[in-house]
Amino acid sequence: EDLTGIDLLFVDGPPAATGAKARYPALPLLREALNPAATVVLDDLVVPDMQETLRLWLDAYPQFGSEILPLEKQAALLRKG
Repeated sequence: EDLTGIDLLFVDGPPAATGAKARYPALPLLREALNPAATVVLDDLVVPDMQETLRLWLDAYPQFGSEILPLEKQAALLRKG
């Protein structure tokens, strides 16, 4: 509750074995603590569950735009647009 001023939110866990969409809550819970120019990174985008998480985030928070980073397991870079 007392987190503020987050410039970078890197979401790389919990592991998929935790359950479906285990990473989804990161943005809803921390969105209000992000600085206006913050960057959000969702790692492991090659995993279908991460693709679904990204889609749900973009549907719920249309103020964010995304870019796919061509890393080993791909990542999505989100910024307010």
